[in-house]
Amino acid sequence: MALITEVDLPYLPIDDPGFQSDPFPYIDAARAQHPWLARIDVGYFVFGYEAVKLLAARDDWFHPDFQTVVDQLGLGGTPWADYQTNMLVGISGDRHRRIRMSTGAAFTPVNINRHLGLIREQPRTAHEIAGEIWGDVAVTQAYLTLSEVIGHVDLLVAEGLVEPRRERDVTVWHAL
Repeated sequence: MALITEVDLPYLPIDDPGFQSDPFPYIDAARAQHPWLARIDVGYFVFGYEAVKLLAARDDWFHPDFQTVVDQLGLGGTPWADYQTNMLVGISGDRHRRIRMSTGAAFTPVNINRHLGLIREQPRTAHEIAGEIWGDVAVTQAYLTLSEVIGHVDLLVAEGLVEPRRERDVTVWHAL
């Protein structure tokens, strides 16, 4: 098996205003090169519900290194840094398992219906979905929150419940 550093991965420009306003064309292009992984300036971007689900379940050998991101951005000691390094996906080991066991029901596929309900009310962009669910956190934690929305919306697409459509140069999700 090849090391991740040896795999020819697509690059996602997460700081690019075009990516921030509508990441889906970039992610679709990345998917053409790799089904679930891309490089970003500070590491890797995992997209797709199944890939996130498989990786997140392997806490014994995989966990996101948010401390490195905080350090590279020079934001240590800020409330944002505390949030990044103390959220569930940013911790590992026994502490992670205890929190996951007490909050696990909130992260099941059943909860994805919140996304479907929002989309059924009216077609929405990923940013609008994130904003409705997480409020200001979606702005503070932009690419991580959008990654979660993308993973959940991918599952809804795979189940035939929503479809992406291009409107006004933005991807908008419509319930079927």
